[in-house]
Amino acid sequence: MSDEGQALRANYHLKWSVIRAMKQRGIERYDVNGLLNDGVTSFKKGFIPVETTMSGTLDYPMSPLYVVWSGLLPAIKRVLRAIR
Repeated sequence: MSDEGQALRANYHLKWSVIRAMKQRGIERYDVNGLLNDGVTSFKKGFIPVETTMSGTLDYPMSPLYVVWSGLLPAIKRVLRAIR
């Protein structure tokens, strides 16, 4: 998401729609998948009354190209943002 989209809270409607759909289906617990950064964290805390700590996930690289995806791609994104 761009800085402008974050400032406008562009993803709130999508997340809220998912939370409402889950509630209609009788789901009582919705895993918002961790508190990642300021924008996502503030959104999640706005809808989640109690923060629950879970064990987390394990990322297992299934391809040797994972190194490119997880290391090189973020570096390229930083360079491109710096150029803008």
